[in-house]
Amino acid sequence: MEDNISRLSFIRKVNDEAFEQLKQMHEEGNLEFAKTLDIDIETLWDDRTYNIIKNYDIYSVRIANEKYKLTQKDYDRLKFVSKIIFVDYYDKNIVKDNNPGIIPQNNMYKMGIEKESPEKNSNYYYTFHITKKLRDFEIENIIRKLNRFNDKNILTELQIDIYEINYVYKLIKTLKEKGLNDSTKISLIGYEEEDKINIEKYDIISNYNNPTYILSTDYYPELEAMKTSYYIEYIEYFLDTVQKYELKKYVNYLKELHLKPNEIIVKLVELLEQIEDEKKNIPQEVVDEAKRLEKKLNELTDKKTK
Repeated sequence: MEDNISRLSFIRKVNDEAFEQLKQMHEEGNLEFAKTLDIDIETLWDDRTYNIIKNYDIYSVRIANEKYKLTQKDYDRLKFVSKIIFVDYYDKNIVKDNNPGIIPQNNMYKMGIEKESPEKNSNYYYTFHITKKLRDFEIENIIRKLNRFNDKNILTELQIDIYEINYVYKLIKTLKEKGLNDSTKISLIGYEEEDKINIEKYDIISNYNNPTYILSTDYYPELEAMKTSYYIEYIEYFLDTVQKYELKKYVNYLKELHLKPNEIIVKLVELLEQIEDEKKNIPQEVVDEAKRLEKKLNELTDKKTK
């Protein structure tokens, strides 16, 4: 039964076909929601969907509409939310009466609570999705927010859903110079064809202490999808050609793309010697790197012989 459960992370502008799917999952009892449900106001006021989702104990909701200000009327409609509503702005006169708390995003980022991985016992993170270029005061606001979370031992992740390496490099450099803690994870999106000429900047970013990873594709439509989505962690799980790398490993991978066959042979021999020395206690990453180099060598050799 566990494998059949659908954990929805967003519901927006539900058409008839989507509603029928939602209704079927609800009636069959295999519908659950992710820790944060992203929903737009239009869908919230669609009685068809509302009459389904109001039956569920949903931990938190993110209102998708840009620059939207939460009203008392919409807040009352969200009583099925058990803990938190993430919204750009809200009417300060809202009467809460022990209903969900409100966390404003001030149109700087989009917040959510997500799992580190699909595994059942995986940690939860508060995520901050950056989808637009930020002004200095906005950067300082984000740093304060992230550092406050981490001071309370709450895990955080900064997801930069922008593909412009010069800006991303400058942003992360500024974040660190202005005091971003080392505990916040950072995720980036990448495009292999362009990243090959920006190795130096990625290399510098990878040397900060923050755990940093990149979701990279060589398929342009998926790059565009990641640039306009708040859900890159779900793209990671469901799109076949998106690869997740620790940033340091991604830098090494990009460097390998520039290697000549004789340079790959030297590296491969060194790895094979390491594997031979360590015998049974071979780190999996060493084996993986050896396989990757061998594959790259074969590709280069094949091209040369054709």
